[in-house]
Amino acid sequence: RSYWLPSKPLSLEEIWDSWHGASDQHGGIVGRNKKFGVKWRKHIPPAHYSRCCRTIKAIESYAKHNKIKVEESLAQLDPIFKEECGKSVYNFVEKMQEKGFLKKAAKRGKQAVVEARQ
Repeated sequence: RSYWLPSKPLSLEEIWDSWHGASDQHGGIVGRNKKFGVKWRKHIPPAHYSRCCRTIKAIESYAKHNKIKVEESLAQLDPIFKEECGKSVYNFVEKMQEKGFLKKAAKRGKQAVVEARQ
């Protein structure tokens, strides 16, 4: 069941392929989640998993918004990922939130309580 997300991906296509299992018998992350639930990915850092998941959602959202295929959106977004975001999944998620392709998650915990009181 060991399967890794690339920790320092070189391109968005690499993230996409590992997420959907382009060369994997179980279907990558999506296939493993369907077959084994969440327990199989205990070895993957939750923050990295979440960022990769949001990266996939951003790619799909971009494709849907522009009415293009995912392959085209990967080609259009990859220069942003490489040049503007420095191949950082975190920076890419932030950039996609700025551009409106991803919703920013609501604050949780103490910070949410503090802001709710204000």
